[in-house]
Amino acid sequence: MQNKQLKISIDEMMERIGYNETISAIASIGYNKAIEQNGLVKDSELFARSVEFTAALNTDAVETISGFLSGKSNEDIAKFVLECMAIDNAFSENSPIELCDLAIDLLKIQSGDEVCDFGCGDGAFLANVLLNCKEKPNVLGMEANPEFADVAQILLSLLEADKNKIETGSVIDSKLEGYSKAFTFPPLAMKMFGGSEYRTSKICPSLTFSNRNSSEWIFIDRMLSGLMDGGRAVAFVCGRALFCKQDKPYRDFLLEKGLIESIVEFPSNLLFNTAIKIYAIVFSSGNNHVRLVNADDCVLTNTKKKNVLNVDKVLGLLSSENISKKSNAELETCENLTPSVLTLEVKKPSNAKSLGKVSEIIAGCQYTASHFEDKFTDDENGLCILTPNDIQNGMIDLDGLRKIKQDGQKLDKFLLKQGDVVITTKSSKVKTAVVDVEPERKIIAIGGILVIRPDSRKINPTYLKIYLDSQNGQTALKQVQKGLVIMTINPRNLESLLVPVPDMAIQDSKAEKYNELLSTLAAYSDEMKKIERQISEFDLEGEE
Repeated sequence: MQNKQLKISIDEMMERIGYNETISAIASIGYNKAIEQNGLVKDSELFARSVEFTAALNTDAVETISGFLSGKSNEDIAKFVLECMAIDNAFSENSPIELCDLAIDLLKIQSGDEVCDFGCGDGAFLANVLLNCKEKPNVLGMEANPEFADVAQILLSLLEADKNKIETGSVIDSKLEGYSKAFTFPPLAMKMFGGSEYRTSKICPSLTFSNRNSSEWIFIDRMLSGLMDGGRAVAFVCGRALFCKQDKPYRDFLLEKGLIESIVEFPSNLLFNTAIKIYAIVFSSGNNHVRLVNADDCVLTNTKKKNVLNVDKVLGLLSSENISKKSNAELETCENLTPSVLTLEVKKPSNAKSLGKVSEIIAGCQYTASHFEDKFTDDENGLCILTPNDIQNGMIDLDGLRKIKQDGQKLDKFLLKQGDVVITTKSSKVKTAVVDVEPERKIIAIGGILVIRPDSRKINPTYLKIYLDSQNGQTALKQVQKGLVIMTINPRNLESLLVPVPDMAIQDSKAEKYNELLSTLAAYSDEMKKIERQISEFDLEGEE
């Protein structure tokens, strides 16, 4: 924004009344100005609300903005409102403009289309559709927040699309239908809402949503229910919608009907104020397979705060002949539909058995180290706690374990035993270690670690560790990781992991050789630490 005084006025307004109120104010000022100077046909009720809203604001700010808009066309006023929305290049308060551009490209909007946005917010997506499409389509939207709905309607009016209305109301009550293109970006991690009468799927009445479902699917269900045959739709969702167990029947229904065309996984840190990773699902009809794109490296610029999506690269991957595809039937057998998982190539181990068949998976004590902050002690009889940081070079640093005062017997059920395999659950690189001797002290694994207790008659603990640390094992572990921001492994998913279980003689032989190598590594590591200590303590003034 080049006008310095204007920017100061808007920044002051945002600081005083907040983002949403400021955008409502700017849209109202622009609407009134367009009616006054450009003869824009006014909606009496909308005009009355905009006049009432601006009357309650700081007069200087209103006059500064109004003066700037003098002589500008309706379209330029709309662009100014959008520019004010675009803090840090956003097309709405939380979403970068690149996502808007990509959604428009994915919808393949043509002349004569009617584009609907479910949960349209302040109308930024629909306004960008009107500004970026050569042949202006008809547009409509649904928004529960009345103030947002007013801003959206103002934008449509300024862009001469006022014959299409923004419906004010909840998406679950929507009766919109007959549109050829549709878009939705539901609120992230929103809890399910509405009574039981709203929980039945519109497109599959035999399915009912519950509080355990991802709320995104209700938005998608309502959106798809009014989509014309042959239409296209795009939804942006968080990862939970693609791997939540309770959502699987609905996902399977969509696959069975051939309604999912593509799933795109975006890089993390695209959104403002959250690190939650999002995904695009493209819907159309007649699909017998799903195109899968892991666009994790499609980044134009990378900063600590935010990544910027490379839209052209994403579109290039989607149109590539080498794109990864999986049949609908194959995907119906999958618990997780995120592309980064589905595109992993894991070789099925020989003599494979699920980990849950050859071992017990124990969640252990889920307290983190901070829980014991006031209980740490130097007492040699204290209870040792094992954290992910205590696993180094494939071994447990027994000498470095911190101790806590014992609190009765309640933590004894989490004590580690000889032969246990510990595995970190909240790290990109999964670390493992074997408790290969009977602990001389009491040790418990705390938050961020699972305990695998192998059946020694079926699988050697060290042999299991060798597989889990291998490239194929690490890839297999990535397949069972889930999460919105931090990827985690839960016991149920770990139980399903396939591991090789050859003859015990083979396992024992491999384990013995591996332990010899680990012992050598430990000896070298100790020697290096000794040399490093000697270097740091080297005496320049001592005798030769």
